[in-house]
This record gives sequence, C-alpha cells and structure tokens, in this order.
Amino acid sequence: MTENIKKKIDERQNSNLQILNKLRNYFLSHPDVRFGQALANLNIIEYDRTKLTPEVIDPFFEESVDTLEKVKNTVEKMTK
Repeated sequence: MTENIKKKIDERQNSNLQILNKLRNYFLSHPDVRFGQALANLNIIEYDRTKLTPEVIDPFFEESVDTLEKVKNTVEKMTK
C-alpha cells in the first residue's frame, strides 16, 4: 500500500464528518432541497449520462478525502 493511500485511509473518518458538516450547512441554506438533490448538487454522487436512463456511478473506490475535495470545490464555485 502506498503512503498516499494509507494517509487517505487514516483521514477517512475525519473527512466523512466534514462532508456531513458541509451537507448540514447546505441544508440550512437551502431548506427546500431534497436529500438526493443535495448529494448531486454537491458532487457527492455523479451520474453516467451516456445511458438511456442515467445511472448513479458507484463511488466505491473513491476515498472520502477525495469526495470532500469535490464538495469543497463545488461549494466554492457556488459561493462565487
């Protein structure tokens, strides 16, 4: 296992809790948004739109620290 992967695994729980905090803040600022919408809006889940009916891409191999970075980047773009 590479040092980078080990570091990401070690940061998993902290990243998960930060993602939850970002979601909480998003829901407080956008009270009419549905849960699934928030996940998509914050780039937590992505869709494969090449299929006739778009399907959620399974983020099984994506570490939480990488998901957190996507969320941070998305929130930053939303606030500009």
